[in-house]
Amino acid sequence: MRYVYVLVGVSLATLGLYAAETKTFTTAQRNFWSFRPLSKPALPTVKNHSWSTNPIDALIAAKLDEKNLQPNPPADKLTLLRRATLDMTGLPPTQDEIQKFLNDKSPNAWETVVDRLLASPQYGERWARHWLDVARYADSNGFKADETRPNIWRYRDYVIKAFNDDKPTTASSRSRSPAMNCIRAIPKPSSPWDSTGNGSMRPTPPTSSSAATRLSTT
Repeated sequence: MRYVYVLVGVSLATLGLYAAETKTFTTAQRNFWSFRPLSKPALPTVKNHSWSTNPIDALIAAKLDEKNLQPNPPADKLTLLRRATLDMTGLPPTQDEIQKFLNDKSPNAWETVVDRLLASPQYGERWARHWLDVARYADSNGFKADETRPNIWRYRDYVIKAFNDDKPTTASSRSRSPAMNCIRAIPKPSSPWDSTGNGSMRPTPPTSSSAATRLSTT
């Protein structure tokens, strides 16, 4: 009987290799946006030149012209502050921050606010959650006994710190394993954060003790 299983397995493997070798991609598939090489297209000509202050504005203005629409008027300072603070930290501005921004009459008042928000710890806490969602981060296994992962917080803090340190995405990707949910149980004393993403997380059988997750340091 085992020879039958072997024969079936070899047959399936052969079919899989044949399908992989004969796979062809359509023109539409090859032209999918994420597969196309990077390029710098020419900016469109727009009617409202005064509204377009950067290349992104020009692209938006071109679409507005195409639909015969007009851009909204500029937002007031309070609205700008609320938008930026909520978007970058997830929290509304405090009364002190509001008054300080409203009283700042300098030409770079807006840039000062943006720099302050980017430098705040809440920025990393806010935007790291999107990366952690993709990595399927959780403080527990989420299955059967739903036992906790006692050391998983190290990876959470690593991602938050990477955002707050403005660590390039390429560097963050290289320092993590392909599984996207890896951490080290015991960081190296010399560089605790740079090695956090290089471990692996292996779940133990559901019937084990409270240590349902073993964390490898390799």
